[in-house]
Amino acid sequence: MPPLDIVDVAPLQGSKQQGAPHWLTFAAHRFSAGADGQLEHFTDGQLRARVPPQAWTEYARLWPAARPLIEQLRKPAKARK
Repeated sequence: MPPLDIVDVAPLQGSKQQGAPHWLTFAAHRFSAGADGQLEHFTDGQLRARVPPQAWTEYARLWPAARPLIEQLRKPAKARK
């Protein structure tokens, strides 16, 4: 079974967004497995980032909602079936 997408509603810039509460802009974030094995991050349907495996640990720190998908991607394909 392929990894499941993760969908989250969060501030546009994630935990880095700062400022008065009325400055917050929320967006729908979707984390998906790309055909090439990279993590793909979409914001309101637009591709925001393609993240290679060597950057997943840092990306999970910045985007905690992506952690479940990253854990899925780290498992060998055989173990996901």
